[in-house]
Amino acid sequence: TDAQLKMATLPIVSKLRYLSPEKGPMDWPVLQCRNIFILPGVPDYFAPKIASVAAYLSCQLERCCGYKVVLSAEESTLVSYLNQVVERHPNVSFGSYPFVNHPSQKTVITVEGKLVAGSQKDDELAQPPRNSQILRRSEIETSKEAMDQHVQRALDDLIATLPSNCVVRVDVDDM
Repeated sequence: TDAQLKMATLPIVSKLRYLSPEKGPMDWPVLQCRNIFILPGVPDYFAPKIASVAAYLSCQLERCCGYKVVLSAEESTLVSYLNQVVERHPNVSFGSYPFVNHPSQKTVITVEGKLVAGSQKDDELAQPPRNSQILRRSEIETSKEAMDQHVQRALDDLIATLPSNCVVRVDVDDM
């Protein structure tokens, strides 16, 4: 119905954060709009979600700066360039997303530091991807300064590796 569609519509700047430490009936996302988390008003649902948000924010204190590289080239033409850069920078996370129906912006590549150095374990690869990760402080292997350096080197390498004149702009990702 129109009412259900209206209730299911999310703001463009929002992210759904899966913050529950384990899967189960309470494993549903929290809506984040920039620096605001939208929590349920029902006390039985609010308490566990506020604990999850607090754990997530505590982990994010070590988060480094990220970047969004907006490009004028189609995503499919950039795969080989991006794969080269990803292989050279194992301590950085990259994402590639197409723009749909935009005349000059065709792709955005995100560049962000990893809190845990190296690659994922085999058992982690078998799990569905999550857009949020909650770590105990003891699990954080990389300092903010080291992450910032890795990200800056990866960003510079990405821009140097991409075809000339396809970078529209580079934005700081503050979400």
